[in-house]
Amino acid sequence: MLEMSFRNPPESTKPWTYWYWIDDNISKEGITKDLEAMAEVGIGEAFIGNVTDTRLNFVNPGEQERKMVNRGLVPVLSDAWWECVEHAVREAERLGIKVGMFNCPGWSQSGGPWVEPGQAMRYLVSTELRVSGPCKLRERLETPAEHFQQVAIQAFPVPVNDSDRLCEHTPRVRCAELPDVNLLFDGDPNTMVRFDHYPLTFEIELDEPYTVRSLVIRPASKQIAPDDPYTFSSSSLYGPMRMSAKVRVEAKVNGKWRAVASRDIDRANRSRQ
Repeated sequence: MLEMSFRNPPESTKPWTYWYWIDDNISKEGITKDLEAMAEVGIGEAFIGNVTDTRLNFVNPGEQERKMVNRGLVPVLSDAWWECVEHAVREAERLGIKVGMFNCPGWSQSGGPWVEPGQAMRYLVSTELRVSGPCKLRERLETPAEHFQQVAIQAFPVPVNDSDRLCEHTPRVRCAELPDVNLLFDGDPNTMVRFDHYPLTFEIELDEPYTVRSLVIRPASKQIAPDDPYTFSSSSLYGPMRMSAKVRVEAKVNGKWRAVASRDIDRANRSRQ
């Protein structure tokens, strides 16, 4: 029985796939060809997702080129689009394939200008106010972002010298490959540095001993170079620039470098940020 199931798998075991309809570029003829190709390789279910240009097309192996996909002639939710959806369902039934649609904000039908700010996805932001106590405080807190909804206020004592920052101690920063490396330690989140290759070594020297409690690596909030196919501007689909890095921190003790900490940073995986 087990051997027969392997030789002739039941319909419930067939794989499924996302079926992206990109930038209104669909036709009944193309839908039929797609579904026939799926049936030929044994795909049992397809989820239609209406998406826009990915802005990153792979042209040849090892080669990448930024290229906008031209807008098609069948707008989402138009009469012609609904005809294509009905055609897809009929053709899928003919070929023994199940068809569905997936909705998720920003990627498919549930995202769009009809979604008001109060209905959109939320994320946590924060502002900080430092006060010296004990005292009674009456002050309007800064609004951290537009369409802000207050979640919580926290008050807690901070360690001594908690507000002290490395950039306030005139650090001497050296990196042979980056002439503008000092922008990384100027305390201004609006300045940026682009890394063209890896690995890179940054050497930071101070005149006096300094206790470092944390190291913050802040990804650029907008695209640094207009011809960079690996990054996207903050106004694009993907928001701030994507980034991953392996970071190793060392301290010079008695003339020798000693490892202090290491961390993998992957903005695509929030559990590793």
